[in-house]
Amino acid sequence: MKKIIFNVGAIIVFLLLCWRIGVALHPNGDVMSEEGKDNSEVEISSAESTIADNIAKEQNEMAQDMLQLKEESLVFLNAESVSDNPWGFTAGIIDVDQDGQCLFLTPGTGVVIDGISDVALEDDLNMQFKIHLWVAKDSDGAGITISLKDQDANTIRQERMLISAQDGWQSMGDPIKTGEIRQVELLCDGGDNSNETADWLIIKLPFSIVRD
Repeated sequence: MKKIIFNVGAIIVFLLLCWRIGVALHPNGDVMSEEGKDNSEVEISSAESTIADNIAKEQNEMAQDMLQLKEESLVFLNAESVSDNPWGFTAGIIDVDQDGQCLFLTPGTGVVIDGISDVALEDDLNMQFKIHLWVAKDSDGAGITISLKDQDANTIRQERMLISAQDGWQSMGDPIKTGEIRQVELLCDGGDNSNETADWLIIKLPFSIVRD
């Protein structure tokens, strides 16, 4: 009987010793379990955030694609090659410091923008105009005639603006309802004084022109 009691006691001591060794090796076992749970939650949250970011990026890229017009949709009128400006032409598309992509016109030139109804604008179309900063001090301003046309090239609305050389971006008086028009024709002139000196007119569009 004493032998059995001794054996039972030895087993209990052995189990207690194993338990103490386990605690010594993993003193924060419960805490580590909580940390593992927290890490798992962080990983799930990070994955969800990544998916949301990817969806937002795809939607933004789709929106950008819809706010584009191909370069062949623009027809520049009376454009000529010249040597008195950095771009070498009297009308075309230029990149302007801080302002990005702009249309460039000088007196006597113009541009017809076709396919306006194909551009998916959230708001009405409103173009902005100003005299290029490089020549603003030498210019007395320029005029711009804006003609809105239907699919048969009939003018349904026309507006003329005087663009001051001393002001910044100047907007149209009334935005264009894109559903009403197919074409926009812009014709540049020397202003009321007919002085064409340094009249470099730049036009900012609310969509980008895709250049080949």
